[in-house]
Amino acid sequence: MGPTRLSEFLRQARESAGLRPGELALRAGWKSGEVGGNFIAKLERDGDTVASDAEIGRIASALAISPEKVATLESDERRNARAAWEAWAREPVPISLMVRMMPTVWQRISIPDGLTDRSDILSWARDHPTYSRLVRCLVWSRTESTYLREDGSSYDARSGFGDPDAGPGTSIR
Repeated sequence: MGPTRLSEFLRQARESAGLRPGELALRAGWKSGEVGGNFIAKLERDGDTVASDAEIGRIASALAISPEKVATLESDERRNARAAWEAWAREPVPISLMVRMMPTVWQRISIPDGLTDRSDILSWARDHPTYSRLVRCLVWSRTESTYLREDGSSYDARSGFGDPDAGPGTSIR
């Protein structure tokens, strides 16, 4: 696609700060300056559609650029893509339990009829006798999931525009 107003502005701000892409990446929280620097170089070269909102936010924050300024500079293509993603994300999906049968292979398990309360569904999934020793993921929506580990602990996952999905990506039915 090529540089956009936002990606060009970020490049100019980086250069004005006297930073190389890898140095900015480390300031923005990447663990590897090389990996993050390559990502930033790609963003500057290919435009703002290659990055998630979270990634652009990290870069802008490291350069002390406000979210409001970022919003005024983003491309129409990015705005349109975000609007389409937000419409998709709002579409309801059935709550389901995904069980990791082996690495990268997940099986969808139906939630029993009558379970509608979130805490009841979480308890059922946590205590399920067949799957309690496997990694499980309760998919609440297209952007929100709760992962249950084999040891009984759990964590929530959320995704935003441009992020990987919050739930498992490969499944069998």
